[in-house]
Amino acid sequence: MKGIWAFTLFLCFGWLQAQFEEIKYASDFELNGRVERCEVLTPYGREILDFNRDQSLRQITTVFNEEDQEVVTFTYDQGALKEKSIEVVKGGELQPSVSFYHTYTRRDSITEEIVFSFDGQFQAQNRKVTDSMGSPKTLELRTNSSGALYRYESINGMTRDSLYTYLDQELIRLEIFDRTSKSEVRKSDVSYTDSIVTSIHWSSYDLNNNMLREVDSIFDYNARLVDKTEKTYSYSEGLLEVLKEMRLNQTKTKRFIYQLDNHTPPNWVKRIEQPSNAYTTRIITYFDPNDSIPR
Repeated sequence: MKGIWAFTLFLCFGWLQAQFEEIKYASDFELNGRVERCEVLTPYGREILDFNRDQSLRQITTVFNEEDQEVVTFTYDQGALKEKSIEVVKGGELQPSVSFYHTYTRRDSITEEIVFSFDGQFQAQNRKVTDSMGSPKTLELRTNSSGALYRYESINGMTRDSLYTYLDQELIRLEIFDRTSKSEVRKSDVSYTDSIVTSIHWSSYDLNNNMLREVDSIFDYNARLVDKTEKTYSYSEGLLEVLKEMRLNQTKTKRFIYQLDNHTPPNWVKRIEQPSNAYTTRIITYFDPNDSIPR
């Protein structure tokens, strides 16, 4: 299902050590203030984001048409994710075999996730162990037919942090966070297969966590080929204004124009991409400013 695939990618971009219990907030979706709901009109339907009063994500609904949709619901307990359900509705009916229920339990440094489908079939049992600082040490993923154990080694310094990821004693990933610059944070993300570098993702962010530049290099040593893509980003008043993409000696430039609402602080409700003139529309609902009772 397209929605589940897109949503899974969205949740997991922080890599394996955080993937099954990462909490998202309204600010992660370019939303300011106390947002209750944000409805995004897309080419394939609608995406509806519902938030709790503390701005944690409560539910995300992908509506393809009147009878086909996917609903992901999050339940929290004392600031930690407790349950997650993924309901797939097709032809107006719930699809139990591809709908899933996740539960999370925590004991000291161990977090465990158990996944069942709505028809009662066991799907997975995942177990993460962290050190006293909350950094990942191991992540064990198990299904009915397979299992994998990831081991992490962290090296933290005053200006640079490194995270090594091993699978079956083999290095598969190296992430380096470099804070030597006073104006930006740089990150290198290197993937390995059989001890050979297969891809490198290099990125830099400003101190407001806005992406400034990213370079993707994919290596094919048999073909002696490196496929390289470079993107640069520039902003105006915190909103992306220009995106330049360079690949194979060609440059594509996209510019963005925004329409803001009258809320304080404001949010954009329409973004127009030029030169295509494609646009994205958001309908935003806010909590009553006099209602501060958390839920």
